[in-house]
Formats: sequence, structure tokens, C-alpha cells
Amino acid sequence: MTMQIATIILPLYDNDGVSTEQIRSFCDIKLLKAFGGFTMDHADGAWINSDGKVIYEPVCKYEIAADWSVYLNRKILYQIAKAFCIDARQECVFVGFPDNVIFVDAKVGSLLDPSKVDTED
Repeated sequence: MTMQIATIILPLYDNDGVSTEQIRSFCDIKLLKAFGGFTMDHADGAWINSDGKVIYEPVCKYEIAADWSVYLNRKILYQIAKAFCIDARQECVFVGFPDNVIFVDAKVGSLLDPSKVDTED
């Protein structure tokens, strides 16, 4: 097993300026249960929206060590990002794996029901 770092970036506030702390706390628990730990730093992010406006926002940058060649590990991190994206009403959430980057969007209903993120397989 080769451990490498993956990154997930979660904003501190939703698009209406409401704190995402409660949603991030749920994600923290899911990350801890699935991977045993993480390192989190506060950072600032920026992106350009569809109107060409530059958006600056404070974020939490999580680094998670795991064997990312294992499909289940990628699936779990993807599901956590998807759940956050939906419940924090984000256009997308950045997830960086050692070999690629994905922007997870919100195309389905909430996944924050703990039964939806299976960490036992």
C-alpha cells in the first residue's frame, strides 16, 4: 500500500454568506471514520464565476493520506465532497488526487444521511 495525499477544499461560507461549519463538522467525522485522520488549514481561494466576476473566499483545505489507487477510497472522498456541495449549496467542490483533479458538482439530492457514505466496504 502506497499512501499519498489527496486534497479537498471546502468554503467557510455558502453562497449566501451563511457559515458551513455544521456541514464541515459532519464531513470531518466522515473523513475521520473513513481515513483515520486529516490535516486542515485555513486558506483563501479565488475563482471566476460564469459572469466573469472574480470571487474570493475563505476556505478549509483538507489533506488526507490514503492509498488512492484503491477505488473505494476515491469513492468515499467523492461522496463526502458531493454531500458538502449539495448541502452547502455550492456550484462545485475541488478534490485533488495525486494523479488528477476533479470538480465535484451537485446534480442529485443530499448525501449527508450517514447511510449514504459507506465506509465499511
